[in-house]
Amino acid sequence: ATGTKDATTFLRGDNTFAAPAAAGVSDGFQAITSGSGTSSASGTLVVNDELFDDGSNYSTSNGRYTAPSTGFYYFTAGALQDGAAGTYFYFTKNGSAVGAQTRWGYNGGGNQIHMSMIMTIDLSAGDYVNIYSSQSVYINQYLTFGGFKIY
Repeated sequence: ATGTKDATTFLRGDNTFAAPAAAGVSDGFQAITSGSGTSSASGTLVVNDELFDDGSNYSTSNGRYTAPSTGFYYFTAGALQDGAAGTYFYFTKNGSAVGAQTRWGYNGGGNQIHMSMIMTIDLSAGDYVNIYSSQSVYINQYLTFGGFKIY
């Protein structure tokens, strides 16, 4: 390995040592909905409770994750569809759709449809990402949004 190994560095995949991200830079977050019942919504979805957020870059008021630095970010999202109609479930970057998934199927009498997405998105510092659904999903349970910076 090249570079200097000490208590403040880690070994990267290219066999070099590097310092961790600067303090206050978010390397990851995970948000879940907390609550009970069957309230639902469509459009830009807001996940209201954070399990963790390294740099306070996810907002529980508007559902946005704002990139603290330029790089490639890995995102996940999951929701339980409310209703029988098809839906587009996708990430948005600065308000524009990226990575759409389409779901169709009967959703009634215990046959709810779970939707999930995984995507890597190239972000510049200040870009933001939301999750969006064209049809209603349960918003006070079963809704998740998380991610982390890859590099």
